[in-house]
Amino acid sequence: MNIEIPEYDYAMWKKDPVTLAVFRYLESIADYSREQMTSRELVSNPNGLLRLNEIRGYITAIEDIVNMHARPEIEDSREDI
Repeated sequence: MNIEIPEYDYAMWKKDPVTLAVFRYLESIADYSREQMTSRELVSNPNGLLRLNEIRGYITAIEDIVNMHARPEIEDSREDI
């Protein structure tokens, strides 16, 4: 999914204190989820593998959000004919 946001606006949003706080919160959730993945209860549970994959999916989604970056604007170098 591509959302077009001016690069300057995106850079300012990434530096906003609220955005930084939300990202820190999401990172703490990812860290907690990583800890859950090594719990003895999860490993010994018959459905542990399913839960492990679910947690891995959460972590991947969080990392995608936290590591999101702007794509540089590419100017159209084609000349109108």
